[in-house]
Amino acid sequence: MSLAEYLRESWIKRLEEERWAPEEPRGTWASNIGHPCLFYLWATRARWQDATTPDEALMCIFDLGNHYEAYAKDRLRAAGFEILEEQRLYVNEDLNIRGRCDGRIRKADDLAPEALKRRHGVLAEIKGLNDAAWSSVNSIEDMLASSRPWMRKWPHQLAFYVHEAEDDIGLFALINKLTGQPKFIVLELEEFNEHLAVAYRRIARVNGYLTLNRQAPALTYDPLYCARCDWAHICPTAASLTGLGDAIKMSSDHLDTMLGEVDTLEENGKAYQSSRTAVKKMLDETDAWPEDGTSRVLITDTYTVELETRGGRHYWSIKTERGE
Repeated sequence: MSLAEYLRESWIKRLEEERWAPEEPRGTWASNIGHPCLFYLWATRARWQDATTPDEALMCIFDLGNHYEAYAKDRLRAAGFEILEEQRLYVNEDLNIRGRCDGRIRKADDLAPEALKRRHGVLAEIKGLNDAAWSSVNSIEDMLASSRPWMRKWPHQLAFYVHEAEDDIGLFALINKLTGQPKFIVLELEEFNEHLAVAYRRIARVNGYLTLNRQAPALTYDPLYCARCDWAHICPTAASLTGLGDAIKMSSDHLDTMLGEVDTLEENGKAYQSSRTAVKKMLDETDAWPEDGTSRVLITDTYTVELETRGGRHYWSIKTERGE
């Protein structure tokens, strides 16, 4: 083994030992409660040892996150802020949710906003983002609508800390990994309570499946969450879609209406055939059809549809209606 290879392998081996030794969870981590899939949440508790090990690049990305947190705290202290209660554990005993918040930010300055002058300051989560992701997010709504599934979970995580601490607000400190620039986004718990309540109900359902020793149901295939899921190899939804090829998404109220008619009308009836023809026409007007001899999954707002091309002809069928 060369000197360069030895150094690199030693680095990665130690990283694996520090961060990726499987450990049975004591509850649902706050960072996961915003995930919409019951099976995923169940698997993090019941099948934790079966999770796919992150690849080398992802391990390094996660590890670097700790350094961005330290950088942000150093710069805030340099600007005269106090960092309090670092990595404090918050636990909801009833739902068995737990997580550690990065800390609280406080500054007893006459010019500081009142929230920062409080004795305990403001709860804060620090996240490092690549330049494109950092530029794309400027509000809690942007996070919830993000094409990055991990970002969609962030507001629920922070809201959990704010709720358990009986506070009213929290904030994100977002660090641009390319430039080091900061961006701060405030979360108002009152405005987010409905989202948090949905997440809490979801965790309560997962706890019910765990108590009954039953497997929770999975999302209908959604490439946003399913394409890189750590439990895709044991997921019943992924298994049912094996061999269907790449998935695409299409949002169309008219298409969903026609698919709904095909799904509910009596087969071979005049209205049924008319609706099937309408769906086929809409699909023909897009580039959704796969190459000859292949198939793919089409995800609409309501349905999962299998598309197939054989001998130059196009075929489609409703796979499932999308549910929770």
